[in-house]
Amino acid sequence: MKALRILPIALIALLLSAMVVSGCGKKEVADSAANGAGKTGTTESSGKENSATERPPEEQLLYDYFAAINDGRYEDAYAMWAANQRPTSFSEFAASYRDYVDTVEVRSLKKLPEFSSPGNEVYQVDLDATYIKEYPAGSGEIPGVWTVVQDFNNPDKWLIADEGTGP
Repeated sequence: MKALRILPIALIALLLSAMVVSGCGKKEVADSAANGAGKTGTTESSGKENSATERPPEEQLLYDYFAAINDGRYEDAYAMWAANQRPTSFSEFAASYRDYVDTVEVRSLKKLPEFSSPGNEVYQVDLDATYIKEYPAGSGEIPGVWTVVQDFNNPDKWLIADEGTGP
């Protein structure tokens, strides 16, 4: 009889511990993915967070730039350009993405060391983009080569200096 009274308590304890174990890991993974923006294991990365190593700030700038474009935060993206290198007025800049690009995400970056120098880095950027209509430059897609430079006023900050179809 005593065993029959203990059985429901043991069963409830077993179920609770199974729920805690299965739910706990999922929460940590979700939290680490949400808080892991800017993390990757390699220079040439997939854009998906896969390790606890932070991206260098010059690479993170490009991920942030295209995330801002994707989210429709065109003012934030425009501010990531070096002031004397901005390609157009803000309204033309915003329209060049808003009117042509549906979604965009960085798949990977590859530094082009033969065209880079300290404080001036050139990257081949592989983008996963869908277009509303053909992009109004070059091949009809967002250019794949991007140059970033250190901000003279803040050496820890990087800014976009150029975009193009080749170095």
